[in-house]
Amino acid sequence: MLAAVAALMLAAGTVVTGAGPLAGTVIDGQGRRTTVPRFHFALQDVTQLHADIGWFIGALAVALAIGLHFHRRPGAPAQAVRASRVMLAGLVVQ
Repeated sequence: MLAAVAALMLAAGTVVTGAGPLAGTVIDGQGRRTTVPRFHFALQDVTQLHADIGWFIGALAVALAIGLHFHRRPGAPAQAVRASRVMLAGLVVQ
């Protein structure tokens, strides 16, 4: 599930990039953009969606790590628990 949400995050990031004004965009005196076509979404809305997905990824990762740490079953590999701690450390550093 985490991988699917991460793929959604990448797709949303692409939409944010495609919706926003980029280098080469010229806005005339009437507020019209003269540039190559972009996605016609409100930049604030798609940016908020991208941020919301990011928060969801963080919460999902924390839930996964807590689940691995506190509800560890006898057959759960210790390597998975260590990897979840590294992932949490990466989230904190970001």
